[in-house]
Amino acid sequence: MKKKILSILLTLVLSFYLGIGLTGCSLTNRKEPVNKENTVFTLETTQVNGWGSGAANKDDNLTFEKMLRYAIEDEYIKRTRYELISEKFKIEEPFYSMAKCETGNILTLISLFSKHNLPVPRDKSLEYIKTPKSIEEAYDLCIKGEENNIIMYEKFLKDESLEEDAKAIFLKLRDISKENINKLSKKENN
Repeated sequence: MKKKILSILLTLVLSFYLGIGLTGCSLTNRKEPVNKENTVFTLETTQVNGWGSGAANKDDNLTFEKMLRYAIEDEYIKRTRYELISEKFKIEEPFYSMAKCETGNILTLISLFSKHNLPVPRDKSLEYIKTPKSIEEAYDLCIKGEENNIIMYEKFLKDESLEEDAKAIFLKLRDISKENINKLSKKENN
């Protein structure tokens, strides 16, 4: 009975999330305060330390559990990056709405962790991120982060053993990253 209820609940959450598509993308706000002290904001740091898309893109021995871990780590990093940039430069758009979108992405990934009875990694993104010195650097880093995210999801989607729900989620998250690059590029050029 519990499995049936969990399955129905998961189906509803996934249907709702996939239904909202690329618009809005937000389900909840992050409640914990953003602390910018003693953090490092470089893509290289996350790659060296085995976190997020940088680690996934170098990993030639992926499992489903590792894919989920890398995916949620990268979504944590992107959300925190957008929040920090929005705060530092007092620019709400596109960063604020993109941070909210990342929260929806994280919740969707959590539903996959739950479905497969896997522990959800905690958000340690503040250990890896610091705000950039200029808004130009911010846009460049965000675009590069989204590009790495797309490469990661495309790598995951090549795995023929992925279940359909995971494929659908990874595809949707990849497409959101493509849309984010468009938003960032438009704002950067204005």
